[in-house]
Amino acid sequence: SLHDALPIYTLCMRLYGNDTSNKIPIMLCIAKTYNALRDYKSRIFWAKKALDESIILRGEKDIYTMWGWGELASFYSDDKNTRDEAIKIFETMLTTGSEIFLEQDPFIDEIIKNLAWTYAKSSRFKEAIPLYEKILERQERRMDSYDYLTVDEKRNLISKNSSVYINATAMYCIDGNLDNAFRTLERSKSRLLIDSYSEQLAKSSGILEENEIAKLNGYKAGLANYANSIERAFQAGNEQARFNLETEQRNLMNEYAKYKESLQNKYPKYKNVSQANKLELERDKNILPDDTVFVEYMVWGPKTFLAFVFDKNSEIKAVKIDASEKFLPACALYRELLAYPTLGAMQDDNKYLWIFPNGNYKITFIGDKVSGAQLLDDEKDFNELKQSLSEILGEVLLSPLKENISGYSNLIISPDRDLINIPFETLDFNDKFAVESFNISYVPSFSVLKLMNEAGEKNAKLATRKELFAMGNAFYGNNDKATSRGSLTDFIRRISGKIDITELMNIKWDNLTGTKEEIERVAKLFNTKKIFSEKSASESNLKAFNRRNEISNYKYLLFSANGIFIPHAPEYNSIVLSQGVDAKEDGYVTVGEWM
Repeated sequence: SLHDALPIYTLCMRLYGNDTSNKIPIMLCIAKTYNALRDYKSRIFWAKKALDESIILRGEKDIYTMWGWGELASFYSDDKNTRDEAIKIFETMLTTGSEIFLEQDPFIDEIIKNLAWTYAKSSRFKEAIPLYEKILERQERRMDSYDYLTVDEKRNLISKNSSVYINATAMYCIDGNLDNAFRTLERSKSRLLIDSYSEQLAKSSGILEENEIAKLNGYKAGLANYANSIERAFQAGNEQARFNLETEQRNLMNEYAKYKESLQNKYPKYKNVSQANKLELERDKNILPDDTVFVEYMVWGPKTFLAFVFDKNSEIKAVKIDASEKFLPACALYRELLAYPTLGAMQDDNKYLWIFPNGNYKITFIGDKVSGAQLLDDEKDFNELKQSLSEILGEVLLSPLKENISGYSNLIISPDRDLINIPFETLDFNDKFAVESFNISYVPSFSVLKLMNEAGEKNAKLATRKELFAMGNAFYGNNDKATSRGSLTDFIRRISGKIDITELMNIKWDNLTGTKEEIERVAKLFNTKKIFSEKSASESNLKAFNRRNEISNYKYLLFSANGIFIPHAPEYNSIVLSQGVDAKEDGYVTVGEWM
C-alpha cells in the first residue's frame, strides 16, 4: 500500500546519508506518494525540499532542477488557490528552459503544455489559446521534419500530445472560433492517414528517379539512427552525448530538408503529393452532396463530447454533449452484444453476461456465479437489453443534434475513439432506428473525405470505364474455424493502447466460404468485370493493377474478405487478402496504402 511505501523511502534516505544526488529522487517519490494519499501539505513540503537540494547541488540552470520546478508547479496547479503560483513557476521555467535546452526539445513542449493547461483551469482562456497554438505549431513542425519516423512513432507522438489537440479544440469553441476548433480536431484525426497516403502516392507516382529515392531513404535511415542513439544517451543519463547527437541530428535534418525542397522545386508534382492535405473549410464544404449533413464527434472526456455539424451551405456549429459516467461502459457493452445475433451464440463463445443492481455489468468466460450480480440467461432479456442500449446511445449521440440533422436524407459521420465502432444505423432516433431516417456513411475525418472526393473526381473524368473489379474467396491457409469473431474482439481489446505487429500478422483467419458465392452472384449483374478468387485474391495482384492505373478504370470495387478494425490506430485498419501466397506482401491492405 502507499502508506507502507513511506517508511521504505525513509529508510532509503538514511542509507544514502550525505549522498544528496540519490536522495533527491527519493524526496520526489515521497512527494508523489503524499499526493496520492491526498496529504497536500506534505507533498508541497517534500517537493520544495527536493528542489532546494537540487539548486544547492546543481544550480538553477540544470535539467534535474528544472524537473524539480516542474513537479512543484504541477502540485500548485492542482489546487485552485495556488494556481497563480504555478503560473509564475511555469513562466520562469519557460525563460530558463530556452537557455538550457535546444529550441525544439520536447521538455519545452511540456512546459508550454502545462502553462496552457493551468491558464485554462484558471478560466484564463485568452491566455491559454496562444500557448496551445504555439505547442501545436511546434508539434506540426516536428511532424513535418520527422518524416523519417515510422507510423508507430508518429502515432505515439500524436498520442502523447492528444490532450493538447483536445484542449485546444475546446478552447477555440469556448472562444467562439469554431473554424479553428474544427481544423485543430482534424489535424489530430487525419494527420497519420494523410501522411501514409502521401508517402504511398509519392513512392508509386514514378516522379522521382531511383537514385533520388535512394538518397531520400538514406537521409531517413541516418535520422532514424540518430533518434535511437539519442534515446540511448537519454536513458543512460549522458546529457553531453545527447546534446552532441541532437546537434548532429539537426544538421542532418536541415540537409535533408534542403534536399527535399530541391526535389519539390525540380518536380512540382512531387511537392503536391508529399505535403499534407490543407483544409480550407469554407471552400471544402462544397464537396458535400446536396441533402447531406456532416457530423464529426470528439471525445472531450469520459462524460463530455463535442459534435461539429454542417452542410455545404451552413455555418459550422458545435454542440456540447453531456453524458453520465456509465455512458462509455454502455458503448462497450453494446459493441460486445452486437457481435452476437443471440445470447446462445455469445455463450457458445464461452462468454456470460452478469448484471449488477446498479446497472453495471461484467462479462466472464465461465458460468460460475458472480457475487452480487444476476446472470442474463434469457433470449428476450438479451434482446431487450440491446434495444435499451440502442435508446440510451441514441439519446446521447443523436438526440442533441435533432434540430441540426433532421430533414436531411444523408448523414456522414466521423466518429472518435470510443465511438468509432458503434453502428449509428442501429441507434434510436425519433423512436425508430436511425437508418430508417438517414442513409448513413462513415469517414475517418473530413480531410480524408476531401481526398476521397478528389480521387473520385479524377476517376469520373475517364472516358471509358469498365464495371466491376472484385476480390473474394481469399485463401487463408485452409483454416475453417481458426479464429472466432468473439476472440478477435478480445484480440482488439488486448492490444488496446498499443500495436503488436507480430501478433497482428500472426492471426489465423477463417476461410469465408460464402464469399465465393457472393462474388459469383454479384459478377452476373455486370458485363465487364475482373474477378480474383482464392490465391489470386492477393495483395500483390491488387498492387500490380494499381501500379498500372487499371483500378481507376472500374466503376465498382468489391472486396469480399476478412478485415481488421482497430479504433485507436486507424492506420492499421485493413482488408485481409490471401495469406502466405506473396513473398513480398503480408496480405494486409491498409487505408494509407489504398486511399
